[in-house]
Amino acid sequence: MVIGIDIKADDWQAAINTGWQFPYMLTFVLLLLLAVCWYINRIKQDILRLRHWIIAVAAMPMLAGLALNGAYEYWELKETSSRTILLTTEHVQSNWNRTVASHVQSMETQSHQIAGNQKILKAWQQRDLPALTALAQPVFEQLKQEYGITHFNFITPENTCFLRMHKPELPADIMERGARLPAQSTAMDTWGH
Repeated sequence: MVIGIDIKADDWQAAINTGWQFPYMLTFVLLLLLAVCWYINRIKQDILRLRHWIIAVAAMPMLAGLALNGAYEYWELKETSSRTILLTTEHVQSNWNRTVASHVQSMETQSHQIAGNQKILKAWQQRDLPALTALAQPVFEQLKQEYGITHFNFITPENTCFLRMHKPELPADIMERGARLPAQSTAMDTWGH
């Protein structure tokens, strides 16, 4: 079973950009207006010298406030996005764990029923490939239809894949991967890739 989840980061990045772009654009416009005022004041320097200083002194705290507000909005939006991603990830992980636990329980029940089938067990112990294939085929078909199982293998203790039910024509070969290795070393049910 494979699950893939894509979280579209572009939406969060667009929201972050929207959050900080407005204060900075507003700051830019105000700076432009201040530059225009400064230019006008420069022309009328002798008349408006006092106003120039008043505007400059009043503009500095306003610009600083806008810059701080923009930085705070950016930080707040970034923190909100991080919290949203974390909550989504935790929710997905929780759902994933519940789904895996449910599938594990179903597969554990099925594997014990297969292992308890005396005819299959006898064919397996005797390494009777034709009999094992004939007996396991209906079981595999049922598992495929009811649970979506795509692979059902018989692997010897020597790590040889004796029979692949999804491709019974393939010859036996060595298997050195998957959840089978921990199961072999612990003699307990395991799962994974």
